[in-house]
Amino acid sequence: MRKTPVKKISAYKAFAYKTNQEILYWMTLLTLVISTLVVSVVLVPLLLVMDPIPLYALLVLLGVTFGSVFALLIRDIEGLQVHHHVLALLFLPTISILALLVIITITSKAADILTIPLRISPITAALTYATALIIPYLVTKKVTGSVE
Repeated sequence: MRKTPVKKISAYKAFAYKTNQEILYWMTLLTLVISTLVVSVVLVPLLLVMDPIPLYALLVLLGVTFGSVFALLIRDIEGLQVHHHVLALLFLPTISILALLVIITITSKAADILTIPLRISPITAALTYATALIIPYLVTKKVTGSVE
């Protein structure tokens, strides 16, 4: 029985490690997209009953919370290249904006049917959440240095 050379084992371990890091990256993005969708659905009743200022504060709080988790996870994944960071910066806010716009538009139609005034702008709410979502990531990049 012949033993596997050390170089082959090292190459396999490096490949497995890189593959695991990429899986972790995509799972992180998927988890945050699902979290954003859940936040969007949970906001429906709140959009109908809350005043605008507390609602925007809640959107900022949720965005910064999820954004902090995202920044922490992305920072700790080794071996990410520039295109991973660019994709994350474009993908997550875009999905967040689209999800919130759809949910708020649906809520607006429901408010019209129920004759309840909707006191929040869908575009402003979506942009508020998306901005709050990426701020922790940008701050982390500024503090830790440029993308490697």
